Amino acid sequence: MTVLILDLEGTLFTSLGGQVFPRPGLKDFLSFAKDNFELIGFYTLLNQPTAKAILSHLNKRSLVPSSLLEPFNYIKGTGYNKDLTYVPNASLDEIILIDDSPSMIVTGQESCWIPIRSYEPPQNSSAFGAVEEEAEDRELDRIMTELQQRFSFDH
Repeated sequence: MTVLILDLEGTLFTSLGGQVFPRPGLKDFLSFAKDNFELIGFYTLLNQPTAKAILSHLNKRSLVPSSLLEPFNYIKGTGYNKDLTYVPNASLDEIILIDDSPSMIVTGQESCWIPIRSYEPPQNSSAFGAVEEEAEDRELDRIMTELQQRFSFDH
């Protein structure tokens, strides 16, 4: 089994002033993930109701597949790091974590981690996208390429 664990805030979106700014490429990335991983889970410092509410909001904008919401695979750990031993029914060699915060990675679990640059929406943007043309964040495309190379996916 191959398990993809995703951080939310700073990795898939950023929340500012009550608005949610999805990272560019989110829809394609989650579609790719859904097609290639047996399980996708979310490991975040956000509490479960908040995490699910934000993803449900993004689902209404057609950016998050409904299949990731039911069942909602929320990983609840303890402490201020993301200990992957809390991922149910998976061993560490089956898990990949995408996260923007190196401080969240447990010592000894670095090989499970693929780092991603923290997402900051363009300065001239709204929750519906950029107001002015700016260089687009391509981190999710980079992560897809890395996953394709690591696991020899066909997509």
